[in-house]
Amino acid sequence: MRLIQLGVFRPNEQLPSIRALSRELNLNINTVKHAFMDLEADGVIYSMPGKGSYVNENAFANTRIKEKALEEIRTAVSSGQSKGVLQAEILYLSADDDEAVCVLKRGIPFQQTVEVRGAKAGDTACVRSTAEQVDFRLMTETEGELRAQILLEILVTAMEETEVVTDLLEMPEETPEKRPSAVICVVQDGESLWDIAKKYRTTPERILMVNDIENPERLFSGQKLLILRGGRK
Repeated sequence: MRLIQLGVFRPNEQLPSIRALSRELNLNINTVKHAFMDLEADGVIYSMPGKGSYVNENAFANTRIKEKALEEIRTAVSSGQSKGVLQAEILYLSADDDEAVCVLKRGIPFQQTVEVRGAKAGDTACVRSTAEQVDFRLMTETEGELRAQILLEILVTAMEETEVVTDLLEMPEETPEKRPSAVICVVQDGESLWDIAKKYRTTPERILMVNDIENPERLFSGQKLLILRGGRK
């Protein structure tokens, strides 16, 4: 029904046989037969004895049937299913001299559920399908088997909001704070030579040299040290 709604099978166009659909979709032949009977009861298709089933010209004149088909399409989109039809043209030789070369056209439906990690409702999906390894074999004088591998490539895009820089504002350069070139530091309890050098942005060696200290372990609380700035690289 969904393929008819999408226009793949047009009014008065012949549908694939029940046996062919059963084999292609790997479904029980009775299941396909009952589906055809339901479609015919709803007025979507009609059958001609000895010829097959065809799409009714007014297949979706019934509002209920049309809404049902549209709902199936919406469900397929929300569930991430990829559906399509492989259009095949088979060239064969006929016993009829008037039409020695004939072309048989058939549409073979396929479907595949594809998992796209990170995709969510509202995203846009673009699907490209490619038929590969197409092979046709004649089973009997009246039946043939067509096999094909369908490669699906899916691109999912999403709209996201983010902050971007649109303008730059030049700020006035700040004048460095002026500090005295030499200060007197009083050693505090538990304070090491490295702590003092880090605090005044100098080096322990420079403090030892300026204050003529030979053993840095002999610093004591309350000791006064002369600190010259600018000596740390």
